[in-house]
Amino acid sequence: QMFLRTPLLVKLVHFQRYDARLIPVLVEEAPSMHACIPFLSELLSSADIPSRAFAIQLCAEVARKYPLQQTEGVTNLALQRMREAVDSDARELLRATLPILPVVAAAFPRTGIPG
Repeated sequence: QMFLRTPLLVKLVHFQRYDARLIPVLVEEAPSMHACIPFLSELLSSADIPSRAFAIQLCAEVARKYPLQQTEGVTNLALQRMREAVDSDARELLRATLPILPVVAAAFPRTGIPG
């Protein structure tokens, strides 16, 4: 409830990052995690590889729990960031984010990027 009253706090906590192993638990158990949807695209645009990996993982879990049209759009952006990592040989990002592919596929079976 506190997160919903202070959306800036939600954004700040996620831009600071936390242990990514907590993401699935928080998304499942904290009813206010949908409040992350509006700033996910901004977090996905981070130049910092660990922040971008965190954002992709968060996006996948939020998409699993909230398979909405708005979430599908940002999920496509997350997939695009992964594609860019393949093209630039960003192995650290790929190692951290490859496990999210089945999560995204289950949430949005028709989602994907061309090429």
